Amino acid sequence: MRIARNLAAAAAGYFALLMLLTQHPSRTVALRNAHQLVAVERGTGLASVESLLDRGWLGAWGDGLYVGLHFGVTVLVVVGLVVARPAVWRDARWLLAGVLVASAVVFWLLPVAPPWMLGRPDGTPWSHPAGAASGLDVYAAMPSLHVACASWVAWSLRRSGVGRAVWLYPLFVSVVVVSTGNHYVLDAVAGWLLLQLAVVAVVGVRSLHRGPTGAAMRGEVPAHGYGC
Repeated sequence: MRIARNLAAAAAGYFALLMLLTQHPSRTVALRNAHQLVAVERGTGLASVESLLDRGWLGAWGDGLYVGLHFGVTVLVVVGLVVARPAVWRDARWLLAGVLVASAVVFWLLPVAPPWMLGRPDGTPWSHPAGAASGLDVYAAMPSLHVACASWVAWSLRRSGVGRAVWLYPLFVSVVVVSTGNHYVLDAVAGWLLLQLAVVAVVGVRSLHRGPTGAAMRGEVPAHGYGC
């Protein structure tokens, strides 16, 4: 019963996020913000990183990786935590909720068109028609929810005892979302930072409620392994 209740709550939360992502912002504003983001990347040299990744090297694998990693891996980790690591899930669920809610707020306040809408090669041609048909917001490039969730996956697995190499997973997801033309490099960076901010917020709340001797999030994992 507990497992079913937790899984139902997670599914309901994600469904609520999808409903929020059907509230489409202005295309004009999203395109303007995208061009401004591109200008920032050119000024900081990040545009060269995108040009390096923008080689279409994923080919036909683009759609599968873009969709499969985000939905498949994230869902598997949620189920695994609920079933096998309930102690980790108690904190991870609030962390995931914070990431999803914060992302939805930023999508609404700062709509950004993805690179493929600016004429860059589209590495996931099958995914976009499906997303449009479902009514999802296509102007949700910043931050990258793919990278934020991948970072959450890495954090959760790290808390479960997996080695630091697990942080290569969000790095790989970052390469996938940028190389397929779905996100800018800054989107990926923002996705990772969003997870870190959520961690700080949840730690603060836990500390206030449990005190210095009962801060579970800091007590279950060595401090050096908490963030990374």
